Amino acid sequence: MNLTGIFSKGKNDKPEARISALNNIKDEKALFKLAKNDPSPFVRIVAKKKITNPELREELKNFRENISIDDVEKMDSPRLLEAVATCSESKYVRQAAVKKITDKALLGKIAREDSDKFVRMAAVRKIKDPLLLAEIACNDSNADVRITAIEKIDNPNVLLSIINSEENVEVRKIATWQIKDKETLAKIANYDHDERVRYVAFLKIRDPKFQFAGNAPEPRALGSAAPETTAKKAVQPESNGNTTVTNSNGHPASEILSNDNDATEFSIDIFTDQRLLAEIARSNEPQSIRKSAISKINDLAILDELVANSSDEAIRYFALRQKKFIELQLNAPRDGKPKITEQSVLEDVALNAKDSKVRKATIEKITSQEVLAKMALYDEDAEVRNAAVWEITDQFLLKEVVRNSKDFAVIKTALRKINDDKVFAEIACGDYDNAIRQYAVRRISDKHILKEVVFGSGPDDLKEDALERISDQKILAEVAQKIGSESLRNLAVWSLRDPAILSTVALNSEDVYVRKTAVNLISDQKALCAIALQAQDFHVRKLATEKISDQRYLKELASTAPDMYVRKSAVEKLNNKDVLYDVIRNDRIDFVRSAAVERVNALQQG
Repeated sequence: MNLTGIFSKGKNDKPEARISALNNIKDEKALFKLAKNDPSPFVRIVAKKKITNPELREELKNFRENISIDDVEKMDSPRLLEAVATCSESKYVRQAAVKKITDKALLGKIAREDSDKFVRMAAVRKIKDPLLLAEIACNDSNADVRITAIEKIDNPNVLLSIINSEENVEVRKIATWQIKDKETLAKIANYDHDERVRYVAFLKIRDPKFQFAGNAPEPRALGSAAPETTAKKAVQPESNGNTTVTNSNGHPASEILSNDNDATEFSIDIFTDQRLLAEIARSNEPQSIRKSAISKINDLAILDELVANSSDEAIRYFALRQKKFIELQLNAPRDGKPKITEQSVLEDVALNAKDSKVRKATIEKITSQEVLAKMALYDEDAEVRNAAVWEITDQFLLKEVVRNSKDFAVIKTALRKINDDKVFAEIACGDYDNAIRQYAVRRISDKHILKEVVFGSGPDDLKEDALERISDQKILAEVAQKIGSESLRNLAVWSLRDPAILSTVALNSEDVYVRKTAVNLISDQKALCAIALQAQDFHVRKLATEKISDQRYLKELASTAPDMYVRKSAVEKLNNKDVLYDVIRNDRIDFVRSAAVERVNALQQG
């Protein structure tokens, strides 16, 4: 090939031919000359890309491509699009080129090799090859790119493999949501090691489109063998493998707990994992489902926690009753011997008997709150101390137990019975074991005290516990915009519901993720229009525009939005031909006008 002829001035005006000829040039000085002097910006960027000599690249440090997104939007040549997508230094220009590329091999190369995650994501969105999507979902270094690939995968085996090998919980949650196989979802709900992934599987199964018909599938291990639960079982399985808890009349607890009017066709029987059942019991699911979950819990520690912490009085009651049913199964028959009832004798035995079992046996008969408090604070046996504090009802004495006891279990039990936010705040901010502080935070109901904890100097896990109990929208908005911790900002914005406050966060938060999350939570069309017009960040404006369907606001955006991409997005959804003709006549940007022309043509054909 005569390279001199191809690159001589006036010999070949087609940049595609000169780009092809560059493959045969090895001389970097010749490439350097082309990068600086070729009349085509496409040839120049390809030539520069091929140069490896650091001195020559240093001389090109002020190199200007002179290729705009508008240029790419008008481009039809596959060769030039490839040159831009693989050689441009602007990630925005590369991204615009990728959107117009149809070559499968080239899209795969870009999805694997481009340095920018958004360019790779744009390529992934156009890929249909399931093997390539699986490769990217498993191997890309960026979680957002992996998620983009996963959202296009429907093979349950591939998705399950990703769930088993992936470390990022958000990626695992998206993969779980993509699964449509009910039996696989049941395995995840029962056996996955992360409660957030287990709950996503539960929500997917909970979707009416994925209800189980007939007998629930037999749960099997996720991937290989199911991990053993760490919770201690209070009731052992029967010989047939089923666990049945009955009341004193012999009726199953599940029968007793599910006889309300809000029954549902959804069956809780598929779930066996005690941790997931506890999560369902604490959730916002219908009461019948939560009660059915409680009827399958046989871990006394979990039931104790539900009794102490559930905000729903009915759920606390059913958890307590389930606990009593289990205890009836465990308690040995009474020996029928006469019981001492004289209080003075009982108190003497409780304080002085050498046998801890004897001291414990007297507790439920003692009426003196002071004696019970002494036993809770000073008895040498942990079981006696804990049994005593369970019987205390006097709030003052319970507070004294919390302030003076050194026993974690005793303090925790006392906290379960206290209903004073000031005491909880004192503990949350005081010099206590972190687990006690967390437990105290979970008992606080005063939103101002909870806010103090969130903005205080405690650890993030303590602040998260406090934040999860706040429903006040103004406080949540303040946290979403001002708190230093990224995880706390994210947690706060997901709890926002007020459209006006969400709009304020979407416009003013310093964190782009928080702003985008706020927009995703807004459905009010007027608020979305205001964000599309006023937001400083391009991605936030574009996301708001994509959520608008009201023609009034689309007309406003198409006519007045200062952002050309917002105008283009609005034009693509407009149905008003008069407004579209106005855009064609008056908009100053070519690709906005082109979009209006295409929309008019589509409306006329439709």
